[in-house]
Amino acid sequence: MDYEIVIYDTPVLFNPEDAVQVEVLETAYKAIWTDLAELEKNKEPLSGSEYIRRQCSIFAQFFDSVCGEGTSDKIFRNQKTTISVYENAVVEFLDALPAARAASAARRAERWQKYFPKKKS
Repeated sequence: MDYEIVIYDTPVLFNPEDAVQVEVLETAYKAIWTDLAELEKNKEPLSGSEYIRRQCSIFAQFFDSVCGEGTSDKIFRNQKTTISVYENAVVEFLDALPAARAASAARRAERWQKYFPKKKS
């Protein structure tokens, strides 16, 4: 079941029960750190603004990978291109995942409750 996570007034959907989507999330999360390290390592002559844009692009790609192509355009359409805005969006998404997982577990437990006899005290 998809759970709605709102990032900068933009709802995005994520299903913590879907192994493929969780795997995509895991891969996209690792890619953030790999890509940021690669950007730092290369140190090609970039202007300050280009360096910030590339960092932002790495965080935007996370959303396009996890939630579908074009998601980052929707999330960041009214936002400034600052690294803190892009980082915060990813952090908000990651911070919302435990609640989505908990809601999923509660929904599944409730569904199965009628099939398990109540224990007598």
